[in-house]
This record gives sequence, structure tokens and C-alpha cells, in this order.
Amino acid sequence: GQDEEWFTIVHFENEMKAGEIPGLILDSVQLLAEDGRNADKLVENLKNIIKGVVAMNKTMRRMTEGCDPFIYYHRVRPYIRGWKNNPALPDGLIYTGVSEYKEKPQKFYGATGAQSSIFPLLYAFFGMGFNKDAYLQYLKEMRECMPASHRRFVQFIEEAVEGGMSILDFAKENRSHNPELIALCVHCLNSMVEFLETQHEHAQRYVEHQAQRSSAEKTNIDAGEIQLMRCLQNHIAYLREFSRSL
Repeated sequence: GQDEEWFTIVHFENEMKAGEIPGLILDSVQLLAEDGRNADKLVENLKNIIKGVVAMNKTMRRMTEGCDPFIYYHRVRPYIRGWKNNPALPDGLIYTGVSEYKEKPQKFYGATGAQSSIFPLLYAFFGMGFNKDAYLQYLKEMRECMPASHRRFVQFIEEAVEGGMSILDFAKENRSHNPELIALCVHCLNSMVEFLETQHEHAQRYVEHQAQRSSAEKTNIDAGEIQLMRCLQNHIAYLREFSRSL
């Protein structure tokens, strides 16, 4: 249907708008590993990364233009939600005829924007460990649902930064003679916060509020989903405060 198509296209366009970010991060990590680090190039890369995040947020804000919350909740979400932590299928789903599952119920996550590699790459680039809070731990768990090449690339950037220097570390070290770098890091983090705030608003509008209005389908939202929304809210507060501290 039209609402499902719009919901999907918004996410596709997000990936398109962010298309240059992985390459820019890879180039920046390579620059940070060099002895004669090119600060001017890092500044240019950061500016383009920010452009990508800002464009993503602009696209995400358009979700309500073509995807109605009621239609999404009742006609789209049941088919993409998945079978893990789903109270409607507490024992999972049997995939009849799939020999490797041996007629035993399976529990899989459904489709979610958390399976995109863009934000995990940004967190890795900034050297923010995925054990900082529950939401970052959830993002790390979602790597198992990424294409294998995406998962390996995120891990490669994460390990390269852990073994070397993050863009934040470099910006802090050079704050006195190149203040633009730290200012751009703050700008990027704030743009990430804006995107996450939009995500949280959508989660409330499309899931929480719809569940509250649907007394016949209270099982469609469970404690796990509510907890995840709270984790996202807490993470937004953490990221905002972290940005202010720089």
C-alpha cells in the first residue's frame, strides 16, 4: 500500500543521502593514522559528513507526509516487526518446510532503522564505545542483522579507531590552533541528536500512541519496546550532554 511504500522509501532515501559518509569516515581514519595528519582535509570531510546527517534528518521528518500512524500500526508494522520479543508470538514462528530449522520455532528481529550501518559508523568514528549505554548496546546487537560486508566494515572502523585515534581525540589535541575541528565535531553530534529525536517522536506517534488507543491490541506493544524507547530517550540525553561537555 501507499503508506508502506512511503515508509520504505523514506528509509531508502536516508541511506542514499548518507551514501558518502562511510567513504568519508574511512578516508578520515586513514588520515588520522598518518604522522603528518591533514587537518584541512579532516575539516572538509567533517563538513560533508554533517551535510549527510542533516539531509537524513530532513528526509526522516517527512515520514508523516505519506505514512499515516494508524495505517502503519495496523497494516504495516505487524509484517515487519519480527518474531523476537513479540508477545503475539511468544514462542516464535515455525518456518514450515525449512529443513535447517527442523520445524522448531524461530525468533528473529524484524526490519528496523537500527540495522543501518550509518550511525554505528559515526559512533565508531567518534570513539564512543558501544557499552556506554543500553541503546548503544542494542545497536551493537543489531549488527547481526546487517549485511555481512556492512558488519565487517563497522568493526574495521571501530578497531582502527581503538588502535589509533578518534576524530574527537585529534580535535581535542588541536583545539588551541584549530578550533574549527572541535566545533565541527560538536555540530555533527548535535545533528545526530536531532535525527535521534525525530526517531523518538516517530516511535511515540506510530507505535506508543497507537497502542494506547487500541484496547483490542494491547499485546502489540510490550515492555521490551517501551524499554527500548526509554533507552533511546536516555541515550539522546547522554549524547546531548556529551556534546555540551566538549
